[in-house]
Amino acid sequence: MVQMRLRSGNKIMKKRQILQNQTGFTLVELLVALVLSGLVVWMVYSSYTIQQRTSVRQDAVSEMQQNIRAALVLMTTEMKMAGLDPREHSGAGITKALRGRFSFTLDRYDNAGNLSPNDSVNDPNEHVSFGFSATDDADDDGVPDVAHAALSLGRDVGGGYQPIAENIERIEFFYTLKGGATALDVAAGLEKNIVSVTISLLARSSRNDSNYNDAAVHPSGYRSGSGAPWGPFNDGYRRRLLTTEVRLRNMPK
Repeated sequence: MVQMRLRSGNKIMKKRQILQNQTGFTLVELLVALVLSGLVVWMVYSSYTIQQRTSVRQDAVSEMQQNIRAALVLMTTEMKMAGLDPREHSGAGITKALRGRFSFTLDRYDNAGNLSPNDSVNDPNEHVSFGFSATDDADDDGVPDVAHAALSLGRDVGGGYQPIAENIERIEFFYTLKGGATALDVAAGLEKNIVSVTISLLARSSRNDSNYNDAAVHPSGYRSGSGAPWGPFNDGYRRRLLTTEVRLRNMPK
């Protein structure tokens, strides 16, 4: 009898355990699980959003830097050729030296475009000019005529204006003359006295970032090669200023 009661008691305990295991989650437990799941999802989404914004920002800055550096490399390489006159009979030299435009001639090609000086500067690619297009910068001051615009900077070698960089806000050519004098605009006829040109380019990002204020990061704005103030700019565009000096090795000493 005792054994039967023990067996019966064991069966009852097992049934109670089975029933307890089948009761599932309580409402409180479900709410806690939902809250924890929501927190995990929110943290994952926030992390993804931050990474996405950082990636977009880095891409914009990288694009801007590559853009402005490529333009400077092209300009400095070609400007070093200003006044190239191997046979000293072509009359090559600087034809315009303004703060927003630099133009020059060189004798490097023949009339078929081959690398063969021929005492003439009227062959293809022998008239070179850098700056904004005449439509965008009619007064050649290096600032687009449309306020707050960032436009393409270009090159013209006689076949029309060709962009070499995008989203440029300012360009400045600052000239050093024989004897050490400096000027932003060199009078016609005195261009032969230029010994070097300091180029300043201010580029801005192609995208506006609502979480960024350029004036907060650069409260004093930017300074060109001549010391001219550019800015501050109270907007969400990132900017880069690059300045380099070009020695004009082919100009008369």
